[in-house]
Amino acid sequence: MASKKVGGQLSNANSIKHGFYSKKLPAVMQPQLAEAAKVEGLDQEIAFLRLKLRLLAACESPAEISLAFNCTADLAKVIKVRHTISIDHNESIKNAIALVLTEIAAPLKIRRLIR
Repeated sequence: MASKKVGGQLSNANSIKHGFYSKKLPAVMQPQLAEAAKVEGLDQEIAFLRLKLRLLAACESPAEISLAFNCTADLAKVIKVRHTISIDHNESIKNAIALVLTEIAAPLKIRRLIR
């Protein structure tokens, strides 16, 4: 018999059934929460907010216009976070490559790397 890894197992739905949001959602929305929990990354969130904004753009009620403004603000925040993450990721990749090249250059007695 295979041993289990520490922590929640892949098929474990406890966080969906008993998590923070599940307590506030009606039972009919529980399957939708389970589906949303599978989404990873900010690109899907950005796409959803853009779609919601497009739908709200056709509305004229004050409540929907207010919601559109809130959606726009949320979209800007998520895009800013995504941009910050990609800058940090690119910088860490550059640093990792520089470290590897330096480690290779030393044993080969290369004093200067081409830039």
